[in-house]
Amino acid sequence: MGGDSEQLLADFHQYALALPTKQVRPSHRRERTTVRLAPSPPARLPYRALAARALALLAAVCMAASAYGFRPQLESLVHYRPTPGPKDYYAAYAPWAFATGALLLIVALALSRARGDAPRQAAPRLTALHPRWAWALTVPGLLALAVVTEANAALIGIETLRTLSHHAQAALLAGGILLVAWGLGGVGRPALRGASAREATLLLALSGAALGLRAVSLGEAVRVLVDESHFALGATYFRDFPDVRLLTPMPTSASFPFVFSYGQAGLAALIGRNLAGLRALSAVLGALTVPALYLLGRALYGRRTALIAALLLLTFPPHLHYSRLALNNIADPLFGTLALGLLGWGWRTGRRTGYALGGVALGLTQYFYEGGRILYPLLAATWLAVGFACWRPRPSGRGVLLALLAFVIVAAPAYITLAGGNHPLFDRLDKTELDDLYWDSGREPNTPGARLARFQHSLLHYVNSPENTLYHYYLYYGGKYALVLPCAVPALLLGGVFAAWRWRTPGVLPLAWLLGTSAGNALLVESAVTARYVLVFPALALLIALGVGDLLALLWPRRWPGAAQTALALILALALALPGAAYYFGPFLETFNVEVRQHVAYDVEDALLRVTDSPPGTRIYLLVDGPALPQSDAQRLLNFVADDLQVFVSAPDEFTAMLDALPRDADLAIFFPPGDNTTLARLTETFGPHPVTGSPHDDVPLRKALWLFYVRAAG
Repeated sequence: MGGDSEQLLADFHQYALALPTKQVRPSHRRERTTVRLAPSPPARLPYRALAARALALLAAVCMAASAYGFRPQLESLVHYRPTPGPKDYYAAYAPWAFATGALLLIVALALSRARGDAPRQAAPRLTALHPRWAWALTVPGLLALAVVTEANAALIGIETLRTLSHHAQAALLAGGILLVAWGLGGVGRPALRGASAREATLLLALSGAALGLRAVSLGEAVRVLVDESHFALGATYFRDFPDVRLLTPMPTSASFPFVFSYGQAGLAALIGRNLAGLRALSAVLGALTVPALYLLGRALYGRRTALIAALLLLTFPPHLHYSRLALNNIADPLFGTLALGLLGWGWRTGRRTGYALGGVALGLTQYFYEGGRILYPLLAATWLAVGFACWRPRPSGRGVLLALLAFVIVAAPAYITLAGGNHPLFDRLDKTELDDLYWDSGREPNTPGARLARFQHSLLHYVNSPENTLYHYYLYYGGKYALVLPCAVPALLLGGVFAAWRWRTPGVLPLAWLLGTSAGNALLVESAVTARYVLVFPALALLIALGVGDLLALLWPRRWPGAAQTALALILALALALPGAAYYFGPFLETFNVEVRQHVAYDVEDALLRVTDSPPGTRIYLLVDGPALPQSDAQRLLNFVADDLQVFVSAPDEFTAMLDALPRDADLAIFFPPGDNTTLARLTETFGPHPVTGSPHDDVPLRKALWLFYVRAAG
């Protein structure tokens, strides 16, 4: 027995040594037992996962084929179409390739059992805020907003507020909004430690890079007005009138509040009264939209997709372009994206701050372009309403009411001012009346089929149809491509399907955003004017990022390192982002500077900018015998860049008939068509020989660069 027992113990000892190691936690905490476990063989992927990956790969191939079929055709490059109704040109197989790819991707997602978003645990109730502090901050904010509202709407007729300076109005408006946000949301000091500090540093770097790209040659790359004269007029008002009412509409067809122009005037005072100074605010707002999109992407999908989206928007050519023009359209996506991101953050974390600040940002969309005023509240309301029915967890009812309260408080001054002054709520639409003019012309019937064609054309404006205009003589964007460059279209199409798969989660937002924008533009005659699509640019970047990130997640085996997947995703993002910047600062600007001058006989802006340093009182004569910048727009530009200069536009023969009546006590800057020796001879006969100069800029075609004959004042 003894020998057998010893042998048995020895065999057990050898068996135990051969076992793999594993730490076993005993009941007594002071002791630990280590057991070794042999490495297990690599697990094979189940057939279900392999099939999902194969179908996803086939779906990507189909989307690439569809993108190739949707690429702009030669017929698509006609920007001024005389035919009624929108026309689209693409390969017949392109929609079928997209439908096939979408079906394959949906089957792949079903096989992989992807459930869309997996949100973090959300707090069931809003975080509390001491009511004393809430009222102590909110009430003064309400009073400040009431004062600035009365100063603009004059409902009560307080005499001392009628002459309130625009600086005081701006301070009351900004201070009131900040106090309301602080009071309703309980904003505290952020604690930046560890990962939060690194994330803040990343956002600062992205914002700096975005601002740098938007500031490069800001006043020189495009030296023509792209419908910017309205805001040149608005910015000039603050120099001529000390008590401009900030919330009243500007006296132009672009009847928006003076708020945007106030910021333009302030930056122009710092930078200079030139095109760069006029456009600087747009560059700042465009750059800030990049971190705002990161916030939204992180709330919906996580850090990786958020970073990809921010990188894509940083160099997205249409967003770059509108960030470099003095148009208030660029403010819409900043505050709209910020509002949606903060509301999403509030839903994820259950913090009242997110809901309150989201409502405040949504209220700020009511002070700029009418597209943002209409779309973003409808989009946010629909999104949250669906959330109550489908999301798990649902949005906080109290949080949504808090957001609604903040929205109403912030937006109220704008609408009370409109009502107090008997202004239309949507003055821009009322003044243009494009629909009535078009349908009354009988060019095509006003039928559901015509509207459906415009909706289709609007959708194709993202991937197939470049900008085209019917009524406007200028191009906002133009170019040879649709809004999304062909290299990014496959990812956009994939992202649309991935977003649709999330229809029961907040992640469906960018697809709803895109469809809502197209539906709104389908109601207008001109369904492919890019100025009306600026508010959807962040959604396009987010869908492209979703297409890149989710496809990698679907193809990538889980046992492989996640850091490598993130690195590959960022490499792909850079591969899409860098061509955007190269395209914009290269071929696009070259083409745009040609296209934007095609509708005019001469470059009037170039002529005016050549004499901005003339003495006050100088009279500028533009002798043009064809379509050119209207005299009203020319005078607005001159008033912004210089003091006391007057411009007159007339035909050369009309001008020469009044030569003897021209004043001699002021400088005369006379511009006439190049090669017009008859006008030159008459000027020389009247004023004597003077040097004649042309444009110093190579980007102005010689046949459109007016010659300058400059006469100094007598005595």
